[in-house]
Amino acid sequence: MKFPGIRLNLIEGASYFLLEGLDTGRIDLAVMVDPEPRSYFATELLVSEKVFLIAAPERRPMPPSPCTVADLEGLPLILFARPSGSRVSLESAAAERGLTLDVRFEAASPDVIKDFVQRGLGYGVMPHSSIFRDVETGALQAVEFEGVVLNRTFIRRTDRPATPAVTAIAGLVREEFEDLSREGVFGG
Repeated sequence: MKFPGIRLNLIEGASYFLLEGLDTGRIDLAVMVDPEPRSYFATELLVSEKVFLIAAPERRPMPPSPCTVADLEGLPLILFARPSGSRVSLESAAAERGLTLDVRFEAASPDVIKDFVQRGLGYGVMPHSSIFRDVETGALQAVEFEGVVLNRTFIRRTDRPATPAVTAIAGLVREEFEDLSREGVFGG
């Protein structure tokens, strides 16, 4: 263990939950997708990640790659629940083109979305890191989605001093994202 004196409490949750934790001080650091800007946040882009339209292996037809928001029209979709950064970006892109998305199911968990997609209940739109292993094994098929990119951002409060422990963990998070990027987890 690199820092034996540091006790970590890792929290996974929707953007609004993490933002509330940052606001109240329960959370010192967060990694989020396209967070709401606030004057007392310092943000640092860790990685930009491509997004893919996914479907069960037997589902046909799939739009050509890369597909666009226009290709989603009429498709039954399984998406992250609002106010997810990826969902907001996707809906904004659709609204700009006068399109309405047919969202059949919403979920907060990527595993639930992938399960519903694999059962043939609809199509999903997910980042490379969430689906690349499933595509490699043939559990999902995917086509690159053009026009929506997920920006994974590191956030901390600027109105509170960072403790040495917070600074050390921030460095480890940066290193981990660099390693994962080199391994191709976020796409190429």
